[in-house]
Amino acid sequence: MAASNDFLKFRSALNGFHRADVIHYLEQNARQQESAQQMLKAQLAALQEELEQTQSALQAQETSLSDQRAALEDERAALSAQQAELRAANASLQEQYGALSALRDDLLGQVSSLTAQRDQALSSVDALTAEKARLTDEQAALSARIDQLNSENLDLTARLAELLDKPGAPAGADAPTQELAAYRRAEAAERNAYIRARQLYLRLREIESRLHSAAGSCSQQTGALTQSLGQSLHQLDELAGSLGRALQAASGELESLAPNLRTGTR
Repeated sequence: MAASNDFLKFRSALNGFHRADVIHYLEQNARQQESAQQMLKAQLAALQEELEQTQSALQAQETSLSDQRAALEDERAALSAQQAELRAANASLQEQYGALSALRDDLLGQVSSLTAQRDQALSSVDALTAEKARLTDEQAALSARIDQLNSENLDLTARLAELLDKPGAPAGADAPTQELAAYRRAEAAERNAYIRARQLYLRLREIESRLHSAAGSCSQQTGALTQSLGQSLHQLDELAGSLGRALQAASGELESLAPNLRTGTR
């Protein structure tokens, strides 16, 4: 439409348009094309510069992303190694915890066994105490019997001496002989009673010694073992608590590492 208007501006001449008008139109069209071409070249240069800047920015960003990816891979590898170490430590702690639990159960069994031994020793002490009381009663009875035999012996000795001192004895009288036999029987009974009393005394001393030794040994061993076992159990409880806390910490750290490992994998 614009070309038609331009053609209308041409002046008519013989056999066509006026030459000056055509030349003016061509020069004007050329200037317009050149101006448009320069404008397009400027736009193209601007666009190319913008493209180069964009490519440089993209390349820089890609380089940064590659560095970040490499850093994440290194971090993931470190976290994987740390996770493996924590799993190994966790397994070791589990094993130690099991061993300590078994040791604690064994010590509790020893405590029960020692308690039973202590009860048995106390029963033995009670039995020895009862035997001591019985032997003491028997010793008191023998002492009374010895005193009685001593008294009878004195009476028989006096009577024998009285009979022997008489100037003459009736014929057929065997009273001195009977008195002498009674004296000898009393003397033998007294001697046997003394021997039995001596045996009882020695037996009582032995029982007292055994009682004292058993009571002291039982008390000392029970106290020492109870104290030692109490300390061991306290230490075991502390170790078990420490291991439990370490296991919880290791489990928590493993759980906290898992999301990082999944993110690194992506």
